[in-house]
This record gives sequence, structure tokens and C-alpha cells, in this order.
Amino acid sequence: TDHSQSIKEWKDWILKNMIDERGLLYSNINKKNNKPGEEARGCALAYSIIFINMFDKELADKLYSNFRRHFFKEVSGFYLAREWITEGHKSDIDSGPILFGAGPVASALSIGTSKICNDPYLFESLSFAAEATTLPYETWSKKGYLLNVSLGEAVLLFCRTLRPWTEQTDKYKLQESVTK
Repeated sequence: TDHSQSIKEWKDWILKNMIDERGLLYSNINKKNNKPGEEARGCALAYSIIFINMFDKELADKLYSNFRRHFFKEVSGFYLAREWITEGHKSDIDSGPILFGAGPVASALSIGTSKICNDPYLFESLSFAAEATTLPYETWSKKGYLLNVSLGEAVLLFCRTLRPWTEQTDKYKLQESVTK
């Protein structure tokens, strides 16, 4: 199925209506007036870029460049992602606790965003921060995190193993595994 027309219409609408003056994607739409609602948020932007990359790498790379410029801060030698650019916001269910202006959900999802956008330096820095702050432990049969819940572990797994998908290469790998 060819979705190129739908993707073009979506992209045109997004570029016209949902990009702020910094080149960042607003986080949501106000249902009452169909205009941008909340300013760009780290967790929403990181997650959006991962999926936009699947059908429009050029737009994803542009959004990532602006995201990288405005949302990351260095804390004790490694990078964390801000949840908001502006100060004064409180933690909520999406952000998790905000520490030093950074959000754990935005930082965790940014591991995947930096990986899919081919930024190994930020990927390594965010991965190290995740390991350091979640207190990993190992037993004979598994690795776990003292300061992490199952959903957090699932997000980290998703982001650390994410890779660009291409129809042709996956098609051949599937054929290989079926024929063995």
C-alpha cells in the first residue's frame, strides 16, 4: 500500500501548524480550537522523532537537530534531557520526577532518539546516565534495576535495541530464518 500522499498531507499540516519558532514539535493540540496546546516537551518530542524517522528521515533529522540544541543539559559529566525548555513546570504522570530540570522519561526515550538519529556520543552518555541512576544489579539469571519499574525497563530495552527498519533488508532476513 502506498501511503506517500497521506504522509505528505500529514507533514504539510505539521509543518504549517505544529512547529514552534525554535523548530520543535508542539506536544499536543488544543481540542477546542485545533491549535497547538502545550509547548514542546522532551518525552513527547523524543518519542515522536523515533516514529517520524520511520517514514520521513529528513523531517526526523531536522527535528532531532533542534531537539538536541534546546533540550539537553550536562549534569556531572553526562547528558540528560530536559522535559521542558522553560522553567517552573511541575512533574506529572508523563514526565516522572523532574531533577535538575531533567526528566527521566525524556532522557530514557532520548536514548532511542539518539540511536535512531545516529548520534553515538549522546546515546552513550544517556545510556551511562540511565545505568548510573537506576542502580543496576545482577543475579545468576537476570539483570534488574533497583530504582526502575517494569515499564521503565521496557522503555530502556526498546530504546537500546531500536534500529532503523528497512523493508528490503528485513524481508531478506525473514526469508533466511524461514529457510533454515
